[in-house]
Amino acid sequence: MKKVYLLLPVFAVQFAFAQDSQRYYSGTFFNEKKKPQNFLKIFNKNSGVYELTDEKGFAIIAAKEYDTLVWNSGKNIEVVHGVYELKNILERQVNRENVKDINSKDYENLLEKPENDEFSIQNSYDSIRKNSDRHFSAVRKLKLKQDSLYKIKSQPKKYLVFNGSFSTSVDIKNRNRIPKTHNRYVQGRSENGLIIWKGPDTGEMFSFGPDISTLGFTGQAYEYDVNGQLVDLAEAVSPAKAYNNNIFKTTVGYSNQLNVNAIIKSGGYQEDARLSFNLGQRKDQMYFIDQFDVTNSFKTKFSTKILDFNINAGFNYEENKATNTNRIGLFNRAYQNSLLTPISFSNQQNAYLSNGLQRSYSLYADNPEFLFDQKNKYNYYENIRQFNFDLSRHWDGFKLNISQAYDNQDIMHRDIYKPSTSGFINGLYNKRDQKNEFYNSNIVLSYDWRDSEFKHGFSLNHILNDRKVSVNHSLDRNYIYQRTSQDYIFNYNLDYENYDDIEFGGKSWEFLLYLKHFAQKQLLASESKWIFYF
Repeated sequence: MKKVYLLLPVFAVQFAFAQDSQRYYSGTFFNEKKKPQNFLKIFNKNSGVYELTDEKGFAIIAAKEYDTLVWNSGKNIEVVHGVYELKNILERQVNRENVKDINSKDYENLLEKPENDEFSIQNSYDSIRKNSDRHFSAVRKLKLKQDSLYKIKSQPKKYLVFNGSFSTSVDIKNRNRIPKTHNRYVQGRSENGLIIWKGPDTGEMFSFGPDISTLGFTGQAYEYDVNGQLVDLAEAVSPAKAYNNNIFKTTVGYSNQLNVNAIIKSGGYQEDARLSFNLGQRKDQMYFIDQFDVTNSFKTKFSTKILDFNINAGFNYEENKATNTNRIGLFNRAYQNSLLTPISFSNQQNAYLSNGLQRSYSLYADNPEFLFDQKNKYNYYENIRQFNFDLSRHWDGFKLNISQAYDNQDIMHRDIYKPSTSGFINGLYNKRDQKNEFYNSNIVLSYDWRDSEFKHGFSLNHILNDRKVSVNHSLDRNYIYQRTSQDYIFNYNLDYENYDDIEFGGKSWEFLLYLKHFAQKQLLASESKWIFYF
């Protein structure tokens, strides 16, 4: 190891001399468009070395006098004139400037001792703590600009805050147990001592036929079964099979909810205004095949304070849609017929015959597929709109509160039984439109006044309720109902208190005047009444 250390200075000297003897050429090179370019390859044809330019087209390459440099794929050629040591080239790249005098307060303090001022900023600590001042929370940013100059940015007096949440859920449901039915005997009954099969075209309602294991399909064209009619297994083309007429399924529903709040704050905590939005969507699948309902909702609320009045307003919108409802027992009828369908008949094969009428296992029964088949996607629709507005203020013993609310609801039902439905040979169609409107107004003005030991309380309340209901049927059965009521309530309350622990008042000194008026209209009848309470 010692020998190696002794040789290192020798190699260093030789390397230094080798560096000094090397010459370089420097310059700015351009691309084919005569613009400086980064990573432009400059090649020395004589020595075989090359260098790459920087972003300004400048490059330093090892060369000798009269060496030939080539770039741009040989399109540009230059003969070298003027080579220098690397040290000289690098020194020329650095601008030389004279050293300027630097004046600072620290330098001046060394020359002349300043007067000691214990309250000066220079003698203050360059640190700040959270509990150093009760207004610390009002500082948003503190930045040192110069030796003793700080720039303070305060928190804005008003600022906007956004927050919200999103939730989603999936609901998977499966039906409970259903009554168990046999899977052995086909449609038919006993005749002349023999149990025979009777097809759907015979109108047979019962499954008292032969055992299905003794029967088979003919394979011939038959409108009620694509496999043909049922005959003895010895004469059949293929053995008969029991059909599954289950109309239930595992359901998958979902629910999505989005909440967004926009808040205007001042002073860090006080809310000047708040606006909230709520968007919701839900889909519930019924256990019956292809039956579901969808709910879409939108809710918004707004609250603020203007001229010492507290204002609250809201609007709710909800839309409900369903493929069908059970107003006319549609689901009961489908469920009943699915249970009673014989195992020798398949409801799923087709819901219609060639003549357009219902294909079912009997003339006196229905096919659930036929009942659920409908032209409109939704036969039930509900639309709800709700508005509310509140205004209140308290001043000098007075209290004023005004509340207004309005509800509007539209409901539409389509009750449909297509022609050839059991019991409705010509079919049934009824469209039911219902409109509900409700308006409520509540105005309360109260005043509290104290006179020595007496406390007086006055209040005046006006309540208005207006309700309208109209129901229209396409079968010309209409219904109209309207009722409007108004309540006028004046209340005076007197309490007595003194320092001798004597106190009385409350309801014993209460005087109540209650007036009620309502008008009611139903169909063609109407009435109007005034009711007085003392």
